[in-house]
Amino acid sequence: MPSLSRSSRPQKLIILMAATSPWSRYIALELAANGLDVTVAVPNSNRDDDRFRHGIDGLTQDGLAVQVIGGGSCLPKSVSIAWDLRMLQKRLRADHLLTLYGGSFAMAAWLSGIRPYSIYWVGSDVNSVRGMRAVTSILPYRSAQLNIANGMNLAANARRRFGDGNLIPLYHGIDLAYWSPRGEPIRGRVICTRWFEPIYDNISVVRSFIEADLSASGASLVLTAVGSEMEKCRDLASSYRNQTAISFLEGCYGDDMLFQLRNSEIYVSMSLSDGSSTSLLEAIAVGCFPVVSDIPANQEWREHGCDMELVPVGDATSLGDRISRLLNDRDRLRDAKKRNRGVVERVGSISKNMAWLATRLKSQHL
Repeated sequence: MPSLSRSSRPQKLIILMAATSPWSRYIALELAANGLDVTVAVPNSNRDDDRFRHGIDGLTQDGLAVQVIGGGSCLPKSVSIAWDLRMLQKRLRADHLLTLYGGSFAMAAWLSGIRPYSIYWVGSDVNSVRGMRAVTSILPYRSAQLNIANGMNLAANARRRFGDGNLIPLYHGIDLAYWSPRGEPIRGRVICTRWFEPIYDNISVVRSFIEADLSASGASLVLTAVGSEMEKCRDLASSYRNQTAISFLEGCYGDDMLFQLRNSEIYVSMSLSDGSSTSLLEAIAVGCFPVVSDIPANQEWREHGCDMELVPVGDATSLGDRISRLLNDRDRLRDAKKRNRGVVERVGSISKNMAWLATRLKSQHL
């Protein structure tokens, strides 16, 4: 049997990513399923950390080739990662490098000297960077053969901050076979899956429920996450006359999250800033009606055709009013399920979007 020629063998792709990032893992698996010979390069954050070891185990159990890099020399971490990446590329004769996501990973790709490379940018890589972090993103951004932004608004922000570059918007999307509706939700149930951090403003979510006295009309509120402002929200909820109507789950993932979303009618997020929110897509795909802050990252989903309510940032009174009206508009809640699910199927499918990206990467080998 003749050996594979360079043009006919599977393209070899190195993916630089964190071991503990579930979405990076999903992307790596989808690209491998679409015919790329994937090796995952994972920076050595802490080999003794349980989450790190669990992440490595998960990647290998999924059948991905994993190489831990960096940390094996006295060099600065980013330089050490870049050096190991270069050595790995030479040993594998890899055709392309993809970083998930930007920031220090993008800089490591640029420092490695590997060409071509591509960068998948998410919200925290672009929207929140300031000063030197923004400056150090410009070089890898402009030298990348392909920049991929997780959403249209994020792509526009990247152009404003980093300038010209080969940039395309592409949602990494969600697994629609998994995030699917089933059965009927609990009537009046409202869910918030955002972390208890200042940028997500869960305090306004809890305050809206109390000020509008939503439990009087049979509503309940479930908050699934944890974070630095959780106790503030608990204290606020303890002042409500019907404390049992507000539940704190203190961490909810995977099948548990799917169960909670399927049992909820309305999804709320009062984020002050965002990239393309994966939690929003999950909620829409399962059938929750979105009531979210009026920021560009959420506005683009209305532009795609989603039926949703956009609430002024920080306006707890308006949030309570919108939820109250929706709970009495059964027709709108019902009709939005099918309409919004169709939008996510069209533009937010991870299998479709990563198949497109795999084809694009195959055309850009060394």
